[in-house]
Amino acid sequence: MLVFGLFELTVLSASAQEFEVPKNISLENKDDFERHKEQVLQCIDWLEKTPIDEQQTKRTEANRFLLTWLAGTDQVTIEVSIIVKDIVKKNPDLLMIFMGGWAAFELNDTSSKTDVILANKAGIRSAINAYELNLVHGYRKNKKLEKLKKKDLKNTLEAWIQKKLEI
Repeated sequence: MLVFGLFELTVLSASAQEFEVPKNISLENKDDFERHKEQVLQCIDWLEKTPIDEQQTKRTEANRFLLTWLAGTDQVTIEVSIIVKDIVKKNPDLLMIFMGGWAAFELNDTSSKTDVILANKAGIRSAINAYELNLVHGYRKNKKLEKLKKKDLKNTLEAWIQKKLEI
């Protein structure tokens, strides 16, 4: 079991490392954004799975690429609510991770209308994953994320989000 876990971690790490930030791209029309959708998903995965103290220049470029794409696309609409405040308070770069998780959810969702609760849940899960990975790489302890992880494990995270958003 331990060998399999180490193998899985190595494979995940290797696939995340393969992402290259697109250079000299044009994001001016709908086709441009659609053409880079797969790279955006790879970028989101790389940001979540790469330790924050590694490849900092690439991380800055990846964040810039993702933010530029998110700001211009009509394929994703992210609502940053009060929920995010406590998640990113001690580790501000988790904002991009949260937005990436939300975006990946929307890009992979086949329904015509995004479920805001499930999109928030995806963003929170991405933030939790990155947080856990980076506790040994410079992240500060975050009790709120610890509690949200427990809620997710108990399958009460959606209800908590719904209550917080008053939906």
